Amino acid sequence: MHIKVKLFPLDRKAADGSMITRQVFEEYLRSEDYQMRSRNKLFLGGVTHIDRNKPDKQTGLGEFDRMLTEGNYTHYTDKLFIGPDNWVYARAKVMDNLDEYAGRSLELIKTLTRLLKQGIKLPVSIVVKAYWDKNDVARKIVLISGFDVTLSPGYKGAEIVDIENDDNAEFLAYGMDDEEPVVPTRGFGYGIGYPSY
Repeated sequence: MHIKVKLFPLDRKAADGSMITRQVFEEYLRSEDYQMRSRNKLFLGGVTHIDRNKPDKQTGLGEFDRMLTEGNYTHYTDKLFIGPDNWVYARAKVMDNLDEYAGRSLELIKTLTRLLKQGIKLPVSIVVKAYWDKNDVARKIVLISGFDVTLSPGYKGAEIVDIENDDNAEFLAYGMDDEEPVVPTRGFGYGIGYPSY
């Protein structure tokens, strides 16, 4: 099963007051991090942000490693693109083969797929690490880790907008050729700390 997801608007403030501009997002699309994550299917997500941990020196868990130890990976994004409404969208694959899950992981994917099969277009929340200025405007995206399904989205309107079986070739091609081209722009050189994601 694939889903098309509306993630966040460009040049508009989020619920927490932060903002990502189109220029900064387009720079990220050209970055090595985006290329590597896209190639290796590392835009991962799960059900809520509950397992998105900060690094823990005592346990040795790296950032977001709790998602692995708790089995809270239900989908991966294979494409990010800008829609005609100036929102960033994702095309994502729901890993819905129930035979591959057990325990808590099975319960999470069963819940998610049950809701999706009923056509429920759940809200989502993106996980972004960026350098932010004093006005909470992103000056450089360091990484986009993925998005999680949640009932508490960071942006009003951030949600699953389409749900399709894997045999719908037209849906799978959506966003592959119809996006605006990314034109190279001049980058920022700020050294601003980033406590946000």
